[in-house]
Amino acid sequence: MALDLENDAAFSVAVDGLPRVVELITTVPDEKRALAFAAAQQSYLQTAQALGYEESDAQQWASTVMSILEITALAAERVTKPSLFQHEPSAMPLAEVGSPETAAVKASPTPDQVDTPDPFAAD
Repeated sequence: MALDLENDAAFSVAVDGLPRVVELITTVPDEKRALAFAAAQQSYLQTAQALGYEESDAQQWASTVMSILEITALAAERVTKPSLFQHEPSAMPLAEVGSPETAAVKASPTPDQVDTPDPFAAD
């Protein structure tokens, strides 16, 4: 059986179920999470083999599902975990509008306003 993921109903069902798999994997302690991903990959490989794919196609089928699973897991993690910088003060505080710092920037000449000598002009 040739690999055609765009028209593979089982592949679509597997991908549609990935958010639930991510939910289950995130309940696993961090130190055992790699084992959970390996178990998922083995399960997807067995599914592809049961669908009748040749070994190389079954490997690709399972790898593709796992790639999508990992992306889905990373996206879920970004949504559920606070940003590393969410509660950290900025290393360089921004000046408030109307402060002396912003007034100095406004008063500075722009490059087109600066009188610079023309390097190509004859002396």
